[in-house]
Formats: sequence, structure tokens, C-alpha cells
Amino acid sequence: MTGLVPIHRASSYVMTRVLTEIPATAVASFLFSGILYHLVGLTATREAFLFFVFLFFLNLLIASMLGMALGALLPGEATPSVILPLYTTLNMLCAGFFVRKDTIKAMWEWMYYISYMQWGFSASMLNQFQDQSYTAYCEEGAVLPALPGLPEAWKDLPAQLRNESSDIRMYMDLFGIDSTNLTRCQPIQGNDILSMFSLGNRNKWEDVTYAACTYPILIFLCYIGVRFVNHEKR
Repeated sequence: MTGLVPIHRASSYVMTRVLTEIPATAVASFLFSGILYHLVGLTATREAFLFFVFLFFLNLLIASMLGMALGALLPGEATPSVILPLYTTLNMLCAGFFVRKDTIKAMWEWMYYISYMQWGFSASMLNQFQDQSYTAYCEEGAVLPALPGLPEAWKDLPAQLRNESSDIRMYMDLFGIDSTNLTRCQPIQGNDILSMFSLGNRNKWEDVTYAACTYPILIFLCYIGVRFVNHEKR
């Protein structure tokens, strides 16, 4: 109840808000992602881009519904304005970026698992780094012994030989590869980056599923607030 004469049922009001948010959020997600994704230089595949758009869309929906749920559950205008930034800040701190999962205090671990930002951040990290190798920092002409594209025989060489510059030059000459100004460069592995954030064994679709579970819960809480919480008349 809002303190005014009710015109619509609480369920009708909440579902109307949900249905009107979806198309607007979808348009905003495509526009924002279409500009940001390529400017930042994220993984240049169609699957990764569409996953990013969907993830951004889902997080916008959750954030919007979180605001509506708190506004419906908490009486007055000032209280939601105080609680929402506090809850959002806790979500950010426990999302796994500012404070890595392994260093979160035991008393706050529960916040890590209920944070929708954590599930979104984890899925985004997996979408970007899982099974990827990065060599953009390597000098021009550098040898990348861990990457495909070199002759197959190169991969069969003992690791000790691959790591000795003189032997690298010798075998490159045998394979007909120019060894002039040879430098070695070990590619950065995306899975190593994920391990730094305790995300090595995670699945991005599972993370999205957990994040999506937040949305119907917030819709239900919003309905409870609209249906049962009395707000001041204006």
C-alpha cells in the first residue's frame, strides 16, 4: 500500500514495471556494449561479445530491481537513499576485485556468495580470459615457444632446449625460420590471471545462472513491499 487509494493490484504494478524495464534495458545494453567492447579491446569473437551484452543486460536489470525493491520495502524517502549506497558498496568490496576471494575475512564470505556483482564480475572475467593467450607486449620478431603456428617439431623439443637462445637459433635455422634479432617471449596465459582471482575452476554460465537467481527474488521482495508496506502520503 502507498497510503493513497489503490488503483492497481500490487502484482499488476510490479509486473508492469518489470516488463517496461526489459526493452529499455536491452536497448541500453546493446548501445553501451557496442561502443565500449571494441574500444577496450576485449576478446574479439561474436560469442564473447554477445555474452558480454547479455551479462550487462542482466546486471542492469538486477540493479534496477534492487533499487525498486528497497524503495518498496523501506518506508520513507530517506531510508532507501541511505541503505542502497551502503549495500552497493558492500557488493563492490566483496565482488572479488578490490578484495580477492582468498583474502576476504571469514565473517564476510557469505557476502561474496550473495553479491550479484561478484557473479557478474566472475562471469565477465571468465568470458575474457579463459583459455586465452596474450602476446601483444612481446617485441617484434620474438619467439613464442608455447604458441601454435610454429612447426610441429618445435613443440617436441625438450623444454631445456626451447629455453636456450643458442639452441633456439639452431633449430629455427633448421626449420627455415628467420632467427635474426631473436628474443624470447613467454605469452601471458589467461588462465593464470583467473587463478589470481580464484576463478580457475569456474564456469561462466553457472555464474550467470547464480546471478539470474537474484532477479526473481528481488521481484518478489518488491511485490511484498508494494503490497504490505505503508508509505507516507505526499
